Amino acid sequence: MAYSRPLNNITATNKPDNYLNDYLRLKLIIKQIMEYINEFHKQWIERTRQSIISWSKQPVSPEEVRKQQEKLNQQRAIREGKQKH
Repeated sequence: MAYSRPLNNITATNKPDNYLNDYLRLKLIIKQIMEYINEFHKQWIERTRQSIISWSKQPVSPEEVRKQQEKLNQQRAIREGKQKH
């Protein structure tokens, strides 16, 4: 991204301060974005862990395993049938 501050207003006395202020603002914005992303990932990981825990507590009956396998076989047959055409 290009620097958008007009260059005609820069003098030897105010140039360092303006760039320093811009740098500090950008640094703060980046820090806030990173904190947001980190918090989002922490929540996502926790939701995933909770899902795995709940799935592992639910016993799967042999009938349900058979139904799941049949569904997977149907999906595979559809995929392979489309690939042959």
